[in-house]
Amino acid sequence: MTQTPPDLLRQLYQTALAASADRQPHPSRDRSAAALSAATAMASDLGLETIQLETVPDASVAALVRPHADLARATPPGTVIFSSASPQRLRGQDNLARNLSYLLGLGLALDGARDIWALAADTEGLDSGGTAAGALLHPDSLSRALALGLEPGSLLDQGEALHFFASLDDLLPPAPTEARMRDFRAILVL
Repeated sequence: MTQTPPDLLRQLYQTALAASADRQPHPSRDRSAAALSAATAMASDLGLETIQLETVPDASVAALVRPHADLARATPPGTVIFSSASPQRLRGQDNLARNLSYLLGLGLALDGARDIWALAADTEGLDSGGTAAGALLHPDSLSRALALGLEPGSLLDQGEALHFFASLDDLLPPAPTEARMRDFRAILVL
């Protein structure tokens, strides 16, 4: 693989957005399926194995991320784990940055696991009214945050996942608003 893991995740996300935009006349479920199918096909073309998960709607961050983190740790290298989420707020989160909260929670659950990267992003513009579509999680995200004096667990509890990823310069720019599919999440295990 000649791309960096973050660049590969960005490319999978852009592929999903493009596939979703191409299916605008169809219901959002069709766009979401087309988007995940396009990203899965691209990953397969690159020689990566893929796993698609269903996300439980209206679940807490902890209920979503612990099984995803456990699966990522148990997954062989060269795999992308895809999931999507309904565009709604996560239960128990005061702020509305559901993808950023999911990603920070995943980072805490992974606790610096080597060779695991992730992306979580809104596909309708901004992550629930925030200033970014989503963000990237690196294996060293927690250690970089701690070096900056941030407390990741406290930031998640306070609904400040945006501050966490902004401090690391790992936010994704706003997505084109015509995509309109479910939230896009990918975990890359290398």
